[in-house]
Amino acid sequence: MSPLILSLAVLRIIWRVTLCFLIADLIVGLVHWLEDGYGSPDWPLIGAAVIAPNLLHHAQPRAFLAKSWWRSADLQVVAGALILGTAALVGWFSAELLLIVVLVVNANEIHKWAHRTRTENGRLITFLQEWKLIQGRAHHGRHHGGERNSHYCSVTAWVNPLVERVGLWRGLERLITRLTGTLPRIDPAVLARRARAV
Repeated sequence: MSPLILSLAVLRIIWRVTLCFLIADLIVGLVHWLEDGYGSPDWPLIGAAVIAPNLLHHAQPRAFLAKSWWRSADLQVVAGALILGTAALVGWFSAELLLIVVLVVNANEIHKWAHRTRTENGRLITFLQEWKLIQGRAHHGRHHGGERNSHYCSVTAWVNPLVERVGLWRGLERLITRLTGTLPRIDPAVLARRARAV
């Protein structure tokens, strides 16, 4: 194989892997945005399992660090297995789909790393964060600051700036309000902070 062909093949692989990271991060961001803006802890099934822990995380950001990988990824593992199984049955299974599912399943673990210190993360994770290959503390801190209504994508540091620049979340919220009359929920931690400021 010539060096040019090999170089092109490597670039193609890098492009496909990068695209998988972007798609996975956008999926994670979309789910996170729905949880934060519209989820209720009173909902059956996912209210107690997903929304309540998410609200606790906003009030006490490091509380979820005590969860094991399994407790952080159990629902994603089930959903991912269903997606991969269905894709295999209908002939849509691919290495790219597998990578996207693996990234989405591990998004909460990557999210945890953004809440840990450099010492807690060790050299490898710190290196990946410093080189912006995965999201770090400063970038993720934008989600926990202010109104807590931005920077929902928690895998990379690449998707949030694009999504925020085009106003995706606000546009979707306007569309939902126009179609259903439902306004996004204001985070209880933000409401509590506003009440203390009065």
